[in-house]
Amino acid sequence: SEIYTPKNYFDRLFTLIKRFPRENINRNYLAMTIHVTHLLERQLLHDFSGSFKIGMSNLFAFYKSVFNYYMLDVIKFLIKVLRYNYRYLTYATYMTIRGYHFIKLAKDIVAAKSNIDQQGKSVS
Repeated sequence: SEIYTPKNYFDRLFTLIKRFPRENINRNYLAMTIHVTHLLERQLLHDFSGSFKIGMSNLFAFYKSVFNYYMLDVIKFLIKVLRYNYRYLTYATYMTIRGYHFIKLAKDIVAAKSNIDQQGKSVS
């Protein structure tokens, strides 16, 4: 279950971002590299120059992904991305939102598995 911790998620994500080209970012190259759907690109990844469109649902999801028990990991991750290359902040923001759902799901699965294991031990 250690692999599913927020710190590990953001460390792996930063490793992925470091694999992107550091200079001469081409919007089409980045979209192809991360396999972003057309809808997502229109909705969130409007412009890799730093400005982007964001809907209310994405804004709420970003709020929930930042203000929670792993807020410090999120802030450290976003600062590392800014230091590395500010142009990836849009992608980092998107992945922070996705990470909220992934981390929540992983936490629920680990808790359910632990609960099942405990029930199995009490039956035996």
